[in-house]
This record gives sequence, C-alpha cells and structure tokens, in this order.
Amino acid sequence: MSKLFSFAALLIFTITEQTCSINFDIIPLTSWLQQNPEVQYQKCFDEYTFKFKPFPLSIDPSQQPYVGQIKETFILTIPNGRILSDTGCVLSNNHQIIADFIWKKRLHNIENIPTMDKIPTIITHHKVVVITQSAYTNYWHWISEILCRLALIDMFKIQYDYICIPQSTPFMKDSLALWGIDSQKIIPISYEQCFCIQANELIVPSLVSNTNTDCPLLSCYAQQHLLTYVKNKLLTAAQKTDQKPFAKNIFISRKDTPLRNILNEDDVFALLKPYGFERYELSNLSVTDQILLFHNANVIIAPQGTCVANTIFCDSKTAIIELFQGLCDSTFWYTSQMLEQNYTPFQTIPFMHDYITAWQSHTIMPLPIIQKLIDNLVSAKRISVEK
Repeated sequence: MSKLFSFAALLIFTITEQTCSINFDIIPLTSWLQQNPEVQYQKCFDEYTFKFKPFPLSIDPSQQPYVGQIKETFILTIPNGRILSDTGCVLSNNHQIIADFIWKKRLHNIENIPTMDKIPTIITHHKVVVITQSAYTNYWHWISEILCRLALIDMFKIQYDYICIPQSTPFMKDSLALWGIDSQKIIPISYEQCFCIQANELIVPSLVSNTNTDCPLLSCYAQQHLLTYVKNKLLTAAQKTDQKPFAKNIFISRKDTPLRNILNEDDVFALLKPYGFERYELSNLSVTDQILLFHNANVIIAPQGTCVANTIFCDSKTAIIELFQGLCDSTFWYTSQMLEQNYTPFQTIPFMHDYITAWQSHTIMPLPIIQKLIDNLVSAKRISVEK
C-alpha cells in the first residue's frame, strides 16, 4: 500500500484498518441526505428525457430502449466522507452503501467486494475528488462516464487538492494528461483493489449513466452535454500537438483484442485496401493519435465494439460504418444521433441471442457482404479505386 501511494510525498496518509462487512445495507440518497444535513448537495443538471430513432437492427427492443429518462446529476461534498476503492461506492455508518452510487443499479457490483473482515483505510486531511465505478477499464465507459463525471467537476469549477481516479492503462494516463490534470495530484486506483479513502472533504460527482430503463444489456447511454464537453476538451488539446499523417479511409482491426475477433480479417482488409484504406490497431496508438485519426477521416469502417467510441471525435461529414458481428448493441446508433453524425450500422451475420456468447465469440465475415458495402460506398462517391 505504501508503495502504491509513494508518489504523494506532500500528502500524509495514515493507514488504519477497520471492520467493514461486505453484506452492506442499501440506503437511498434522499434518506441519507436527510440523516446527514452537513453534506453539501450541489445540483448540476436536471433529469431529462432522451428519445432516439429505434435501432433498425434490433433483435430485442426491451434491451435497447430508445426513450427514457436520464437522472439528475449532482456533486456531493462530504465532511470526513468515505468511499470504497474502485467500485466508487459511498459508505455510511460502516455498513451502508448509498444506492445512487451502485453502477447500473446492479447489486452484483457490490457483491464483488472481497470477502474480508478488514479493509485498509487511507486517511487524508485534504479535499479529495474521487471518480471511479465499475466498468471503468472499458474505453467507452471511461469516456462516457468517468470523463463525463470529471466534466462535472470542470464545468462547476470545483476546487480540490487531490483527485483519486484510475490510471492503470495507457489510455487513462493519456486522456488525463490531455485533460491537463497535474499528475502530482492524482491518487491512482488499481483494478479490484479493495481499500477505503477517507478525506476531510470528499467530493464525489454523481454517476452520469443512471436511467429509468432498468439497465438494458444491449445499449449504454451517454449525456449529450457532457459528452460534447469531453469531446471538445480532448479534441482541442489533441489539435495543439504535432499531428502525424494518417490515411483518410480507415479500417479498425480487432486483432489486438481477445474478444470478437474477425477470423478472416486479412481477407476483409484485402477487399478494402485497393480503395485507399489503411488498417489500424488502436492499442498501438496514443489517445491523441486516436482522436486525430478519427477526426480527420473521410470513411471509417470499424467492427462493433469499444473502438467505435472514438467516433465521437469525428467530423459530421465522416462516413462511419459499424460492422456488426454476433453482438447487437445500439450504443453508437444513439450516440451518433446526439452528435448529428453520418453513421450506418451494417450487419454482417445473424445476431446471437445469448449475450455472453455474442460478447465473446469470434466470427467470420462473409466477403460478399463486405463487397456489397464497398459497392455502396463507391456508388455514393465516398471511395474510389486507387490509381
């Protein structure tokens, strides 16, 4: 533990241990605030209704709601507040967790807390922002939730001494650096590391993906005003760097991921290459390069997955084609409507009805289907054969 926090030479932490049952009671935020009048509740944005065009490829509309409510967002300032490690669950009275900070309302996210009687507590006499939650290791959830929660701190000019936020992967470190956060102020969070942070003033922005849609599996929701803020902040910073030359027509590879590989990806790319497409593995690019790659593109063809998150940085004229394999997910169909983008969902094979199987399975893309896509792009004069 001391090695983990050795970066904060100016910050004196006292490491103590306390009993903390994992069998927590769940308390609604409203009840907790009534019991704790010293907590400051700063309202950020009202609850509002979202309404999109239905996903044209949907196989289960109940899992892809296109109408619903995004919950009110807020920032809490909690004197001597405590929060649990990477789950981001706010604690009350040692045995209670505030319901509104359980990600996606899914109780299994708190059942994953290790079965241990004692959890180390990091105590600091400072003002500390804590932004973390389940699923932060996924690039889309990082952008649409972690960074959107960070946007609340920015937009409402919240002052703090330190910020406790994950930075265990290159994309986390890259995006926080682009954001302009002083690395000396970051208390890092490691994946599934169980500890508690207690601060003189604990500042916690609300979750930003809470809806009334009962956590559908096949869609994730972002808030337009927050996503736009994140997009503009990172894009502006990226454009101030030295820009590398990238192709205008790009094909995103899934060779660098263990899930949902395209087994005949080389054959798919062989059809695209004569039309000026270049193939990119995003894990080999910095966040800055990913932002600029997508922003400056003419046509983007990308297999369904978190790589499509970078399309938020695209120009409205960019043709975005998401190639669907076995998994039917409407997230970026909805996001593209928010950002007024030129997006086309393109189905390559029949969808699988079992989510876990679809989420994991490698597939083969029928080459005649890809040729049909190419023919459509040629007819629309979006691409042409290289001379």
